[in-house]
Amino acid sequence: MSQLNLDIRSKQNIDKFIQQTKTVNPQQLDQFKDNFAHGNKAAWQRFLVGAYNHPLTWWIGIIQLQMQMGLWGFKYKSVAAIRANKLRQITAPLRKEIKGGLNGEPMPIITNIIKYNIKHRKADILGRFTGGAFTNYASTGGRMGNKALPTSAKILKQ
Repeated sequence: MSQLNLDIRSKQNIDKFIQQTKTVNPQQLDQFKDNFAHGNKAAWQRFLVGAYNHPLTWWIGIIQLQMQMGLWGFKYKSVAAIRANKLRQITAPLRKEIKGGLNGEPMPIITNIIKYNIKHRKADILGRFTGGAFTNYASTGGRMGNKALPTSAKILKQ
């Protein structure tokens, strides 16, 4: 597993948090996780935030790729390369687990992430899917599969 380059204080804070979770009553820990997962926002608010944020993060990815290609100049190409390297290091355990999963090995990290998200973040995930559908629709110029959608529509009268 690759190491993250954290400062000593961050490492101490993480270690302290993990040690505290080991001594806490399991019911209190579950309650903390539930509160942390849900926050104070209603499900419809989390759905809207997820739908709204997908196109934004999509563009962040496009800009990152442009920077890596050097379209923003040498300085930003270097910044993007550093960011991409850090992201690769962080995701190394997940990529390793996925490769093992393709060979029939267990995937505990991915399984726990999926279970947690299905239990606590349904609205967020559905919002992201909706935002993704909109982004894909918009980025293809209004095409759904190989069919172009109509360019004109009748106005409904009540």
